[in-house]
Amino acid sequence: MKSPTPALAATVALMLTAAVASQTACRVMLPVRTSSDLRTSLPGRLVADQSLSLRARVTGYITKLTVDHGSKVVQGALLATIDAPELKAALATAKAALSEANASVSNAEAQQQLARSRVAEAEGGIVVAEAALVDRSAGEAELGVPFYPLVSLNFPVFDADAVPPELAAIPATKPGSRKN
Repeated sequence: MKSPTPALAATVALMLTAAVASQTACRVMLPVRTSSDLRTSLPGRLVADQSLSLRARVTGYITKLTVDHGSKVVQGALLATIDAPELKAALATAKAALSEANASVSNAEAQQQLARSRVAEAEGGIVVAEAALVDRSAGEAELGVPFYPLVSLNFPVFDADAVPPELAAIPATKPGSRKN
């Protein structure tokens, strides 16, 4: 509560002194609301109780403003929408670089698969060559690496005069020949 001005305090003190000195009764009046045509205009300045400076992290154009001066806001509320053409261009560039990188990865995977198939083909050729070497050497060949055949084929070897008649009736063709 504000303290009364000195002039008002002095006036009240004089009135009380006069009332006590004259022993006169004082009347108390209750306030009554009425209309008045009295208006007073005084210069002044209204200052917000709380204020905040906002700065965007990006430069751009404000396309939509959802609050006004003096509005109350809550944390996480959308205040404005900013159109940032530089960020859109950077995003498009990054997406293009990502697409290019994905295409490079796909290409590298395809080349890796092709190389694997060529290695498998070459290894198959080595196996065929080693099998031909084993065949030409009558089963005796030093391959230089551990060789574990997946299929073991054992052909009986007969002397020319000891071939059974049922086998002698089948015409013999040398493996790898082009004779039909």
